[in-house]
Amino acid sequence: MKITTAKVQSPPCMVLAIDGKVVGTGATELENALQQVMAEGETRLVLDLTAAPIISSAGLRVIIVTTKRARALPSGDLRLAGLSQQMLDVLELAGLLTVLKVYPSQQAAIESFQTANRSPVASG
Repeated sequence: MKITTAKVQSPPCMVLAIDGKVVGTGATELENALQQVMAEGETRLVLDLTAAPIISSAGLRVIIVTTKRARALPSGDLRLAGLSQQMLDVLELAGLLTVLKVYPSQQAAIESFQTANRSPVASG
């Protein structure tokens, strides 16, 4: 699994793009990467899972915990982008689409920081 980070200036946020399966040690790598960018002061995060075909329960735990931590900070949040239909189905079955903000693309997730806070995927 590979994690690429990119700072977006407007609206300000940090994008973490995942390439590969988020399973086993990948969940730990993701957690470490998210903790690092938050320790550097980033509170508005976009997690792009377009190239991540699978995410384990450990990976979901990392997303939920990081979302909670980010939302506890002023203007902080974690937005998910590019989830496969299978991932969306899992989130829906787990009741997480009402908690997590999910967007169809990285660009839509980035733009959501300057527009409404609702998740268009979850509202459909």
